[in-house]
Amino acid sequence: MLKTIHRMQRNQKGFTLVELLIVIAIIAILAAIAIPQFASYRARGIEASMVADAKNAATTMEAVFADCQAYPAISSTTGPGSVTVTAPGGCSATMPTVNVSAGNTLSATGGTTFTVTVANPNGRSGRTTHTLNNAGATTWS
Repeated sequence: MLKTIHRMQRNQKGFTLVELLIVIAIIAILAAIAIPQFASYRARGIEASMVADAKNAATTMEAVFADCQAYPAISSTTGPGSVTVTAPGGCSATMPTVNVSAGNTLSATGGTTFTVTVANPNGRSGRTTHTLNNAGATTWS
């Protein structure tokens, strides 16, 4: 009878505590490597949304310039959402809207030239404000 019980215990399948601890340690090491990378990916995503918002606003500015022969101004707007462009003086054309991504603040000055500024406080140090002008020059600050 005891031999039968002993054989039953040997045939049982499962993991030992040591094997489970090794798997947990491997997962912990992988998490320690991955978490800082995710923060970097997030910051780069924020910067990409800032560049995209600036380029979209610049395209809108150029479209208005084609109709009105002057660049419009865009009042400071924080996303998510959209803002209707203010028509430059004396222009009666229908003004388009500019979409602003979540967390970004977009503003633009107009006239004979334009400067679009997009800010997001969650960007990396030294890259929280993106500026684009009508000559195509971009700067980070």
